[in-house]
Amino acid sequence: MKMPIISVVMPVCHVEKYMRTAVDSVLQQTCQYFELICVHDGNSGDVLRMLASYDDQRIRVINQANPGLAAAINTGIHSARGEFIAFLDANDCYEPEKLLLHLKHLLSNPEIGVSYCPSLFIDEEGNQTGLGQYPQLQNINLKQVMCRNPVGNRSAAVIRRATLESMQPYTQKNEFGHYCYFDESLQQSEQNDLWMRISLNTDWRFEGIEMPLTFYRVDRELLSTDLGEQFSYWQRSMERHLLNHPHKVKPWLSLAKAYQLRYLARRAVKCGNPFTAIGYVFHAITTNIRILWEEPVKTFVTVATAFLGLLPETLYQRLERMAIRRISKRSISV
Repeated sequence: MKMPIISVVMPVCHVEKYMRTAVDSVLQQTCQYFELICVHDGNSGDVLRMLASYDDQRIRVINQANPGLAAAINTGIHSARGEFIAFLDANDCYEPEKLLLHLKHLLSNPEIGVSYCPSLFIDEEGNQTGLGQYPQLQNINLKQVMCRNPVGNRSAAVIRRATLESMQPYTQKNEFGHYCYFDESLQQSEQNDLWMRISLNTDWRFEGIEMPLTFYRVDRELLSTDLGEQFSYWQRSMERHLLNHPHKVKPWLSLAKAYQLRYLARRAVKCGNPFTAIGYVFHAITTNIRILWEEPVKTFVTVATAFLGLLPETLYQRLERMAIRRISKRSISV
C-alpha cells in the first residue's frame, strides 16, 4: 500500500444503520491515495464484523473503549498518515470525486487551511430531500465563522495537516497524550469550536468549492438531541473565546448568539417541537434584531415553519412537501 495523501477519519459508534453506505462512498473515490481510519468504541461486534468483510488494505480499524465522538476523531487524527485530513460521520456519505477535488483545491492554494463544499440533504432511505447547505465559499472572516459556520458540517471539510499542527499551542492533550483538536469537553459544538480557534489564532484561510460533494443525512432520531444542552455547549465554547480574545469576539457575540438560537429553532421544527421552535426564534430576534434585515427571508421562514408546526401533522407534512418541491431547484442553506 502506498503512503496515503488524504486520511479520512470516521468514528463508528452506534451507527450500523448507515455505515456501509459511508464506507462504500469512500472506497469508490476517484482519488486512490487515501486511507480510511475507522475509530470504534468497542460496543458492537456487528460493526467490527461488517468492517472485517471488506478486503481492502486502505481501511484501518482502531479500537478505543468508549472514547466519545470528539475523542474518537482526535484518535483518528493522531493515527493519520496523510498530509490532508478529511472527516466523515458514519451516517453521511461522499460523492465519488470529493477527495480528488478537495485535493486539487488545497494543492493549488497553499494558503487555504480548511477546504469545504456545499452538502445535499438525504433522508433515512438515502433519497435527496431537495434541500441542502450552501455556505459562503470565499472571503470568510471571523464574523462568518462565528455567526454562520461556513463549513456547514464536519463531513464537508478537508483540512490541511499543517493547519492542525499550527493549533497545537492552543490545544490541550487528552489522557492518551493526543492533542484535542476537537475539544473533548464539548459534547456538542466541538467542530464550530475548532473553526473558531483556527480563525482566531492563525492566518489559515477557509474557502469552499462550488460543487456539492457531501450528502448529509437528516434523520429525526439523529436530530433529537437535547437542544438546551447543545446551546449550553455553544455558550461554553464562546465564553472561552471571549476570555482569550475579547476584542475580536465581543463585537459579534450577540449576533452569533441570535443565529445560533435561530438554528436551534429550525432543529426544533425538524424534531416536531413547534412550541420549542417558537420560543427559540423569538429569543433569537430579541437577542439581536439584526437577523431580521441581514437575512430576512430565512428568519421569516423559520418563524413561519415554527407556527406551521402547530397544525395537524398530516397538514403540516403536506405543506412541507409542497415547499420542498417549490425550492428543490434553488440553493437554500438550511
